[in-house]
Amino acid sequence: MFGFEQGKSNESVEIEKRMRVFFIRHSKATYASYAEAFASENPEADMNLEEQVPDLPPAGVELAQREAEKFFETFSADEDVVYAVSSTQMRALETAKIYVDIAKARGIEVVLHEKTGMELATKVGEGYVRTLDTLSLGSKNQLILSAFNSPAYLPKVNWEKVGNETRRMFEKIKEIVSKDDKGSWGANFDAHAEEAKKIDPSIVTSEELYETQFKNMKRLAEFAREKASGDKRVNILAFGHENYMSVALEKDTGDHSIKNVEAVEMQEDGTLRRVI
Repeated sequence: MFGFEQGKSNESVEIEKRMRVFFIRHSKATYASYAEAFASENPEADMNLEEQVPDLPPAGVELAQREAEKFFETFSADEDVVYAVSSTQMRALETAKIYVDIAKARGIEVVLHEKTGMELATKVGEGYVRTLDTLSLGSKNQLILSAFNSPAYLPKVNWEKVGNETRRMFEKIKEIVSKDDKGSWGANFDAHAEEAKKIDPSIVTSEELYETQFKNMKRLAEFAREKASGDKRVNILAFGHENYMSVALEKDTGDHSIKNVEAVEMQEDGTLRRVI
């Protein structure tokens, strides 16, 4: 799955102890591909992931560069190797590539993947970033999901091209959020998805994402620990989104939120630890 060797070596116990799995949320983004789609002649269309546009503004690039430098301060060029995997969304891919570049500039080995999962990943990550569905968001229902934004950040939509039922659901969810705005898309989704699901049953709540997507991430981490081999400490850097992390973060750290480019470590027992 991650390009690791398939057999355990005689030193597998020691290797597993020397393997680390980090989840890093994407940097600040403009969500430009969403804005482009919502303003188009077909705002309800599924997003074409291969045709996404650049998403990190200068402030997002600078934030990722600054935090990547801090993140790699404890890494050793002689002892560490990095495997970068990412969501299929442009903002995660761009963030991953920034971390890859910083690691390489510090002399840290970064694995070049034989397959990246999609052409966009090859273009953005130059072969050093592999996409995984487990880290990704769906390409459907994005217009409805945008209703979880705080009122000040609601997108511009070509409403003349939106169906009556979609608009009805959007307005109902927007009303729920407006009455109890938590200040960000993630906080609003975490707080109101259960109620919104009664309006649009296709919405997958934070708890449902925890039971499916997050637990799939745990299984992949376990698989990687079993299959990894080599002399260096293996560091999997997984770049993704807050949606499927909030329940686990609440359980393990007492806080459901995760800031842009904040890193958490998935420990051997599957629990999360925030990286200071």
